[in-house]
Amino acid sequence: MLQKIAAICTIISFLLGIYTTLADNPEWQRYSLFGFAFLCFLVLLAERKHKLRKDGKVVTLEGSQPIPFPYEGIEVEVFYPSSFEHTPNLDIRFPKKMIPDTGLGHVGPPGYKITEQRPDGFKVIVDPLGRYYKPIIEWQAKGRPKE
Repeated sequence: MLQKIAAICTIISFLLGIYTTLADNPEWQRYSLFGFAFLCFLVLLAERKHKLRKDGKVVTLEGSQPIPFPYEGIEVEVFYPSSFEHTPNLDIRFPKKMIPDTGLGHVGPPGYKITEQRPDGFKVIVDPLGRYYKPIIEWQAKGRPKE
């Protein structure tokens, strides 16, 4: 972005310099000089502000939330221990129960639908769990913390 601003300022000052040289008017030369100085000042100010920005550290919060009975079709609301600056990247898992292998093959994790996601929490609706998964949501959220 700053390179574009610098290029635009250079082109404008070049065109103003040509115009004032051809116009042979001392007032226009003075105005173009002040205009060029003002544009350079703006570019330097923008560059300085860009360097002063803090790079926020990414924080990972983890937790779990029990799902109320009947374990399906109920919207569960979860709040993070601390808020994020923006909506974080969210990962949801379901822990498996310890059930002996019955030979039925691999049963996939239950489905879910995130209905609302905010910087301070989220809402999710869980599909039927089946008998292989505990009624618990394990979540992990990554993002920049709110200062």
